[in-house]
Amino acid sequence: MESPFDRPPPPPAGGGTPVLLPDGWVATVTNKIVSTVDGVRAKTTTPIEKVGRAVIWGLLIITAATTLLVLFLVGALRLAYEATGRIPGVSGREGRSVWMIDIALGVVLLGLGLALINKGTKPQPRD
Repeated sequence: MESPFDRPPPPPAGGGTPVLLPDGWVATVTNKIVSTVDGVRAKTTTPIEKVGRAVIWGLLIITAATTLLVLFLVGALRLAYEATGRIPGVSGREGRSVWMIDIALGVVLLGLGLALINKGTKPQPRD
């Protein structure tokens, strides 16, 4: 029995001589595929990565700003309590008139909130 490795290759389907590929065709095709994939990535993945980074940094900055604002308000209240000598919950000091400081801070924050709401809900001019 004859081995399949001993047989000559079959003739090309179209007849005639087989087509020979030039030397280095593998590297040329590989480079073309790589450059096409890189071009697609540059147009799709890169902008999405930039948007993702912007969202993450924005959330981080908002979280840090909110934390700093809360800490600032707590510190301001504590400073106001110390300045007036009225610290709630501390024995030996009168804590009943602390509500005046709380009301003053509440009025300031309410005014700030109303100003921001008013600025954000201005009616659009009709044409």
